[in-house]
Amino acid sequence: MGEKSKNTKALFLDVAKDLFLEKSFSDVTVAEICEKAGKAKGLFFYYFEQKENILKSLALVEVEEMKQQFSAYISNDSSSNLEKLQFLMHALIIPNAETPLFMRFFGKDVPPDFFEGYVHELRDKSMLPMIQMIVKNGIEADEFEKVSADEISLIYMGVSTYMHRNFNKMVADKGRYIEVVKTIQGVIEKALGISAGSFQI
Repeated sequence: MGEKSKNTKALFLDVAKDLFLEKSFSDVTVAEICEKAGKAKGLFFYYFEQKENILKSLALVEVEEMKQQFSAYISNDSSSNLEKLQFLMHALIIPNAETPLFMRFFGKDVPPDFFEGYVHELRDKSMLPMIQMIVKNGIEADEFEKVSADEISLIYMGVSTYMHRNFNKMVADKGRYIEVVKTIQGVIEKALGISAGSFQI
């Protein structure tokens, strides 16, 4: 993709983001996006087959930024593998973190299939390789018991599913949040062969 083409796509993304925040995704039309961008509809559909695709592109940008922030932290040699793993798991499960920007595009009507399906898949694809690398380094440093990459995937996906299933209750009930966190901590401690209470999210 040439520089001009990249700039045009970026313009559509910026304009759409502003409009989604000003109104909401469902209240904004492709015609409005094109009018504000000063571009033809045909050009919009050259980059995005449908309006939903621009939303996915915006979510991808934010997830990529998150991935870069996490990568910067875990590349820090002054932190132990345990600390790095705790940092990533904390980022995954903390319910009172700031609402991701792309979630605010919907106003009050967030379609669960978009968040549960697309966004979680994006985030899991970003986080899992980092977690696998940390655990591998921890095993080599004799910090963790040996566990395969496939086992790490199963544990991570199980934790992710468990957390998402309990997310609303965690937000509404501090006691439930503490319960869920303790369960996750126990699962990870057992999987990595580390002492109880040593893994703190």
